[in-house]
Amino acid sequence: MSNERGCQCGQAHGACTTEFQYAVKIVCGEIVASQDNVPTPVAPGRYWTAINIHNPNKCKQANFRWKVAVANPGQPGPVTAFSRTVPLRPDQALEVDCQQVMKVVPQPPPRFVKGYVVIESDIELDVVAVYSGTPGACGSNSFHTERVLPRCVPVCEDLVLPLHTGFANWQTVSPTVGPVALTSNSTWATPPFGSSWVSQTSTDGQSATTITRSYELCFDLCFGFTVPAPLQIQALADGAANVTLNGHNVGPVTGWTIPTSLSVNPNFFQAGQNCFRVDVINGGQTNNPTGFALAGILRAIRGKCPCSPLPIATRTPGPLGLEVQPDEPPVNN
Repeated sequence: MSNERGCQCGQAHGACTTEFQYAVKIVCGEIVASQDNVPTPVAPGRYWTAINIHNPNKCKQANFRWKVAVANPGQPGPVTAFSRTVPLRPDQALEVDCQQVMKVVPQPPPRFVKGYVVIESDIELDVVAVYSGTPGACGSNSFHTERVLPRCVPVCEDLVLPLHTGFANWQTVSPTVGPVALTSNSTWATPPFGSSWVSQTSTDGQSATTITRSYELCFDLCFGFTVPAPLQIQALADGAANVTLNGHNVGPVTGWTIPTSLSVNPNFFQAGQNCFRVDVINGGQTNNPTGFALAGILRAIRGKCPCSPLPIATRTPGPLGLEVQPDEPPVNN
């Protein structure tokens, strides 16, 4: 779902592939008069919205999808998943109505919904909303149509994000805040391929009592992303650690000699900011270093936020021996 237009998304990142987006106001369902003098969101009555979508192109098929963003009074409402991609051949048209909207909003079906139907398409469409209600003023029916204009938005492309310590931009978040440091110890196992042992400092814990260190790697995912399979990661920690994602428990890391394999549930990911957190706990012996190493590659279909740099620490050899610089576009040879 992309077109030939370029969209400047920031001075440092160049042009992005774009698509057309339409935000169509919807009012669906029935509102009854308040029994306790509490104001109703609209006048009492029954309301319908029908969205007519037409492909005006004489040659090209349009491919679009839609979702519902519910507007609750005083607070954000739920946002549904996108529909499957709908094809429209030249000059074809279809309608999205209140019955379809009520089917996709969180169940059980509400009596009344207002908000937006958001449509994204690879080519420009004719989108006209038809609003009707009863009773209107003086007991009559009401009827109104509105043509919805498109805006150009960048496309969310596929995301491939290495999580490897020593490569991704892991940060110490407790007891201090800052970038992690590379560290090593002769008793530790070789870190998982492509990763390095890291800690708060390069000599962290050399004269330690009991230590707790917490680390995070945060990144954004675009709405409508799909993580097609559980994410597999491998980790080591001295002495032990626990891994979470957005507050959901991923599992424990049991030591520094044999890597622990963990599987991350795709349902733990969310649109917007995501944060992996690793809490490392080390015992109280003297000259007892602490650190952790982690490797994994996150793949998310349509998950890369437009023109957003990946959370890479520095210009450094990657897990496949490639150099990555987040602020530089890829070079086409």
